[in-house]
Amino acid sequence: MSETTTPTFSASENSLEQLARAGFDGVYVDPRLAEQQLRTVLERAVPDDPASVRAGVVAMWGLGRLHHSAGAYDAAVSVFESAIAAAVAAGLGDDLAQIRISAAVTFQSIGDGERALLELDLAAGSQSGSAHGRWAGQRALVLHNLGRTQEALRAFDEAVGVLTECNDTVALARTHVNRAVAHLQQSAYPAARSDLLRARALAGQVGEHVVVATALHNLGYLDACAGNIPAALRSYDEARDAYRALGSSGRLVAELDADHAELCLAVGLAPEALMIADRLIADSTAGNLLQLGAARLIRTRALSLLGDFPRAAEEATAAERLLVANDRLPWAAIAGYLGVVAAWRARAADDDADALLDRLERVAGNLEVHGWRNEVAEVRTVQGRLAIERGALTAARRYLIQAGRVRRHATASHRAQAALARALLHEADGNAMAALDQARRGLDAVDGQRAGLGSSELRAATSAAAVPLVELGLRITIAQNRPGAALRWAERGRAAALTAPPTEPPDDPALASALTELRELHAARRDGQAIDARLAEVELDILRRRRLDAGDPDTAAGRLSISAIRARLGDAVLVEYIERAGILHAVVVDHRRSAIVAIGAMADIEASIDHLLFSLRRLSMLPAGHPRQAAIRAALAHAADELDRLLLGPINRRGTAGVVAVPTGRLHDVPWMTLPTARRTSLLVAPSATWWMRSADRDHHDGRRVAIVGGPELEHVDAELDDLAAIYGRDSVVDGSAATVATVLQRLGSADIAHIAAHGHFRADSPMFSSLQMVDGPLNIHDLQSLRRVPRLVVLTACDAGRSGVLAGDELLGTVAALLSLGVATVVAPLLPIADQPAARIAVALHRQMVAGRAPADALAQVATDAERGEDAALAAAAMSFLCIGTHDSGFARISPASRLSVRRHERHPHAVQHRPGPVPIGADG
Repeated sequence: MSETTTPTFSASENSLEQLARAGFDGVYVDPRLAEQQLRTVLERAVPDDPASVRAGVVAMWGLGRLHHSAGAYDAAVSVFESAIAAAVAAGLGDDLAQIRISAAVTFQSIGDGERALLELDLAAGSQSGSAHGRWAGQRALVLHNLGRTQEALRAFDEAVGVLTECNDTVALARTHVNRAVAHLQQSAYPAARSDLLRARALAGQVGEHVVVATALHNLGYLDACAGNIPAALRSYDEARDAYRALGSSGRLVAELDADHAELCLAVGLAPEALMIADRLIADSTAGNLLQLGAARLIRTRALSLLGDFPRAAEEATAAERLLVANDRLPWAAIAGYLGVVAAWRARAADDDADALLDRLERVAGNLEVHGWRNEVAEVRTVQGRLAIERGALTAARRYLIQAGRVRRHATASHRAQAALARALLHEADGNAMAALDQARRGLDAVDGQRAGLGSSELRAATSAAAVPLVELGLRITIAQNRPGAALRWAERGRAAALTAPPTEPPDDPALASALTELRELHAARRDGQAIDARLAEVELDILRRRRLDAGDPDTAAGRLSISAIRARLGDAVLVEYIERAGILHAVVVDHRRSAIVAIGAMADIEASIDHLLFSLRRLSMLPAGHPRQAAIRAALAHAADELDRLLLGPINRRGTAGVVAVPTGRLHDVPWMTLPTARRTSLLVAPSATWWMRSADRDHHDGRRVAIVGGPELEHVDAELDDLAAIYGRDSVVDGSAATVATVLQRLGSADIAHIAAHGHFRADSPMFSSLQMVDGPLNIHDLQSLRRVPRLVVLTACDAGRSGVLAGDELLGTVAALLSLGVATVVAPLLPIADQPAARIAVALHRQMVAGRAPADALAQVATDAERGEDAALAAAAMSFLCIGTHDSGFARISPASRLSVRRHERHPHAVQHRPGPVPIGADG
């Protein structure tokens, strides 16, 4: 949130005074020109001329306001004190009072609230009319920053009344902005919006462009509080552009950055928020303690979201001390709240719960004094959970009733928190059904917010708010041994972002231009140019533009039907994995019955996954005839058998014809084709049962068009493309200089089946920029999201193309996740790095199996089985590294065989010789 200041003065017709007034009035209109004018006045002022002295006082006053606006508070204090001394010496009583009013806000900003009120009190006696209205508005602002919000609102109301009566449009616009900030702290959103819209209109009438931008900035903050994330981001971007155009590069932009970081935190983008906080801390110079305090609060929240609770608690303590010293008591209360919640998260089992409860009580009381209602609710929820742990149900009931009162004017995450409190209360009372009902209500709030987002990244990140509610539902339904209910609860927190219908691709020329520049920068980086800073800027610009996309709140997920799943499965089995309190469970569903199976400790299963991956990677690197081949293959088989027993043992006795596996957490790293049962039963992976059902229900096109893409710098791509051309026809092939991002996207947009042989790069740090290398640069997820039509089946042979970034709630980000979210029914891709030649052989064998009539999962199982039985270790490792992710479907085989397609020779292009590497830095080949 951003606030404004509102001084005024009268001037004679003296030319130097006119220049001083022009500079003064231009501080919030054209700051750069204003500074030139004010400094010119100070250079020309002479001490013996009263008019010249007054012009100099006005110029110092204006420079003080300019420094304050830029966040240079030490410089502002120095100039204001000089202006006050000069005004006293010259007997300029009216101007002196106005200067004191301006100086008061700066003293508040450097943590000297008492000095701020003193300056206002000294200015009080000489004010009347419009000047009195401005004085009242400034006093209200200082009172608000001191945490005396009700006094501040009364003073704001007085100021608005006086300034309206006096028709002082400039001061009235700024006072509306400042009153809106106070309303926002009280969660009085309608009143805040009314003030901001009025401020924007008034400021626009008189050309107060900085105030217009500030109102726009705060409207963004208001939209963020109300959960309208795309609207908030759009307002922030517009306000940022306006600030920069006006030269407001200091305090206002820093406040905007802080609010943007808070929004990042609200939607789970902790790394980006932490980056902004660190930059604000580094830039908080010239006594800007407000900026430093805000940045430390952001850093505390970000560290907590990242799970680093000990560091978060330390940062909160530092922030609280700084804010108390700065007289920012409401925000010091927030720091105390963040610190105690981080301490609760970080506590050991034997920590003193009573001491923590006492500390929580003090924090809750402090928050209530300053009107932080939503934060009080979270503290009360924590108190309730601690009291339940101790068996103090009466105290727990009291805390949770208080927490559950947060219903109106709260974000989705706060409504979810309040619903959790009510659910915990019902659970403590033994009313499981009421607890589940409240948890559903909280999840509905999260679903509604997520559905209103068009950005895959934001949708995935927002799901973190659902996790504690899902955990409660699973805790109850697993204890009740209700498999259908447990599956439905697991699905409420399982890759929900992928289930929403794809949003309409934006028609944004600036986004298209940024994507083009990104490819050019990657090319420049490969040539050795140092462009990392610009590349990071462009990536951030692309992310921000994508986040402006809006979704449809009416598309929130509905109830999952277990009977419909059974009907769709046929003779197959669905296995959905659930981790609860460190134990892995599976809900197993077939056409006759459902069951919950306790598998074992997740730590043991993760160790088995690590052993399996280690053996598979070793096998993939062995040259033909290596003496250790037999031993490593035996180790791989042993690790695979062990994991097979743990993960697929529950279905081995059912005689299934297929398996749909829905992983959780580390199970997304499992190379399923290494497991004997997976090969025998044609296992496919689905991000969620809900997605699997909806994808099968979609009206997929049933054409015959095929797109085969060959990327650059692959050793065996020529042979691979020749073999695939023999199956599908030469016209289906795009390679060499023709394999540009634009051409490939065009082909993908008209194909039913796509095969892409290219280097791949999975970006663990930013999965949305995972990419496939084309001749003119990377084809990334943002490029794919421009497609209005997608193939039904996509086969990728790029390294790591099957990997996804896994966020809270088993939300997935990566190339495969992007394709699935856009409507692709099935993706076949490797989970690990694989060499070119084995990848080419696996791909061709896979397509031959599909053309022969096998569905993708069946085809992959057969190819992996054949390779595992063969002598070629690298080929076996490559085949077992592939996953089939998607739906059961035999319709992919309806492609004309090669004998009925014309095969024409085509021009070949030279390719460099190399293997497909694993993850590499941005811009490197891979």
